[in-house]
Amino acid sequence: MIAKEYACPTCGEKMVLTERDGSDDYSWVCRKFGVNAHHFRRTVRKGSWFDESKLSTPEPGSTVLSDCWGSYNGLTAEGYLHNTVNHSKNFKDPVKGVHTNGIEGTWSAIKADFRKQGTKKVFGQFDTYLAEYMWRRSFRGASMKSIFLSFIRGITKLYPPQTQDPVPGK
Repeated sequence: MIAKEYACPTCGEKMVLTERDGSDDYSWVCRKFGVNAHHFRRTVRKGSWFDESKLSTPEPGSTVLSDCWGSYNGLTAEGYLHNTVNHSKNFKDPVKGVHTNGIEGTWSAIKADFRKQGTKKVFGQFDTYLAEYMWRRSFRGASMKSIFLSFIRGITKLYPPQTQDPVPGK
């Protein structure tokens, strides 16, 4: 999912998509000769969904629900609203109603799905495996055609391709 066209940040004219050696295989190029000579090359990843496709951490101020495991103790100091349930006393906090039943069940399903796929996972890629699980779960029972169309729509909605570089200072 790359842009159909890209404007050169130097001259503003449309750049040409060219094949090249390297990890991207293609790049946008603008090459001018004469008085305003320049040669500008831009990776096809710039401004595409590849640029921003990492899962992000919650914004400070977000509410985090958890049990009382010690590793979660610093969440309030990091700017999160941290509500807990003490499982040695209750499985649902009687005052605030906080519980972890939903996430516990979800983790159980995720782990079962990972086991079903095999244990050969790439270290440091857990966020992508989790994102794939969540995406597949949301489309259980759907046709391949509707899944593919939803995938393409989701990419273009979340990561609309840029057609020119942002203007500095705006």
